[in-house]
Amino acid sequence: MVSERQKEEIRDRVRLEDLARDCGVVLQRAGNRLRGLCPFHSEKTPSFYIHAEEQFFKCFGCQEAGDVFTFMQRIEKVTFPEALELLARKAGVDLEIEEGKRAGTSRGEKTAIFDTLTFAKDFYHRMLLEDPRGANARRYLTERGITPESWKKFELGFSAPTWDAFLKAALQKGFQRDVLEKAGLVRASTRPGQDSVYDYFRGRVMFPIADGMKRVIGFGARTLGDDQPKYLNTPKTPVFDKSKVLYALPQSRAGIEREERLAVVEGYTDAIVAHQESLDFVVASLGTAFTADNARRLRRLAPRVDIIFDGDVAGQGAAERSLALLVAEELEVRVYTVVDGKDPCDALQMLGGSEFRDKLDRDALGIFEFKWRRAIDSLPRDERGRRSAAATARAFDEVLNLLQKVPNVITQKLYISQFAEKLGVPTADVETRLRKTARSVDRVETRRETTNTDSPGNSAKKAAPEFEETVLECLLADPARAPERWSQLPGDFFTTNETRCIARAMTEQLSTGSLQPARLMSSLDLPEASGALASILARVSARVAESEETTGVLLVDSEEKWAHCLKDIQRIAFFRKRSQLEGLKVQARAQGDKEGLLEAEKQYIALLRGRLLSDRASVGNDALS
Repeated sequence: MVSERQKEEIRDRVRLEDLARDCGVVLQRAGNRLRGLCPFHSEKTPSFYIHAEEQFFKCFGCQEAGDVFTFMQRIEKVTFPEALELLARKAGVDLEIEEGKRAGTSRGEKTAIFDTLTFAKDFYHRMLLEDPRGANARRYLTERGITPESWKKFELGFSAPTWDAFLKAALQKGFQRDVLEKAGLVRASTRPGQDSVYDYFRGRVMFPIADGMKRVIGFGARTLGDDQPKYLNTPKTPVFDKSKVLYALPQSRAGIEREERLAVVEGYTDAIVAHQESLDFVVASLGTAFTADNARRLRRLAPRVDIIFDGDVAGQGAAERSLALLVAEELEVRVYTVVDGKDPCDALQMLGGSEFRDKLDRDALGIFEFKWRRAIDSLPRDERGRRSAAATARAFDEVLNLLQKVPNVITQKLYISQFAEKLGVPTADVETRLRKTARSVDRVETRRETTNTDSPGNSAKKAAPEFEETVLECLLADPARAPERWSQLPGDFFTTNETRCIARAMTEQLSTGSLQPARLMSSLDLPEASGALASILARVSARVAESEETTGVLLVDSEEKWAHCLKDIQRIAFFRKRSQLEGLKVQARAQGDKEGLLEAEKQYIALLRGRLLSDRASVGNDALS
């Protein structure tokens, strides 16, 4: 087990808002809270809030809530011990764990993989800088115009062309073979009769790929010979999925925040050279595989995205396949096709960063203009060079198919007006045609939604807060009255693991003085309780913020709410006691215990009489009021 002192030390060193920003959440001040787009579900309007003072988060869209440990668990999809170890690494805290529990299966798989990948990054980097076998790699990078300063900034490396140079070095350092395989660094030979393990990357320039928290999660590798494929990525692992990664994101974070936009290129060298030319807001997608996950991540990073693609056919096609995903995320998108060189890297070196940026800002096309030009240019022509009316109509429909994916109605109308003006047709005609396209799509979506609704995996939205959480909310809403209200609760009132954990922490605080909600989170010893407490605190905070915004003063409604809760608490206590006594009577009869049965009957009658008197008093009070 890890001591509470070390957990508190990690909380102090890793601020929740900093961790969220590392994961791509752009936060803005909203009263006494920070607000941004939720990293746990797709949304267009921010519903994710961080309470910086109390260090907890709450999303009012998907209902996720908790502290820094819960956030790490959800974002990395790991257990609490794994989240604890990951955060300890980030905080620079050496966990004091019993020796037997630090190794083996109890150690987080992801943590072990991250350690292995960090070793690999350092190993390959030293090979590039120091090893004589890295001469060809150094020559290649120099010829590509990538400076030694960039080698170090992006921690570039070189993998030796031998069978198992990295494997031997890793095993000598104590890394386990199965972890090396899970990290995508080595693999077992599949040749018949050959039982050996070899390095996955051999004889290649290595490009370490890091996530938003600057952890190496995989590699891209470029061959220096005729080996195929020319570029090789780490295979899918527990920490790496190329469809969810943007290269150079850690190095671009400051530039993206400053510019309030980012630019996406295809290749590693494109991004590196862009940074050399002071365009430090450029990232790269891994190849041409641009996915919905990439689009959602871009939406959280910045409101504007410039897509920069090669001028060849493949580059144009890659740009076009990205459009629908980007439109759906309501991003301001502009597309720039490089015409001054083979790829952005060549164009940047030919023009220089300043002129390249001028061309990007001047010549980039809006997303629908780019789509229209692509559709028109792909149409066949007759012998006179003219396009048929039917073919032009098909191009028109292609743009409409993209237009109907715009989720914001006002934005969609603006695009329709611009498109109609460009074509010289009435706006009403475009809107009519768009409605027909939308109805066709709606029929397909309705069938799809009906199928999904009927499927076993479909679930309703999370239920409303339980009564026990409502009771805790009343206590936390008015800490000054908490001791009095606490004394009115039966000793065995809380029944769930989460509420019992919170109740224990509150008992400890109240026994030493007053209730301090802001410090309560750090006292919980059950990870799941953090989420429950965060939800309760978020409801209290939201009510306080709403009251202050509308009236300028806090409207305390907890007194009336507590009065209602107290009636329910007393009723619950009555039914629990009655059930207990009925059980004792059944047991006494079965055992022939006449004295026990008589005592249970007496208590049962006293309980019913007390309930009757209480109900009469309640009715009388209601009549007087």
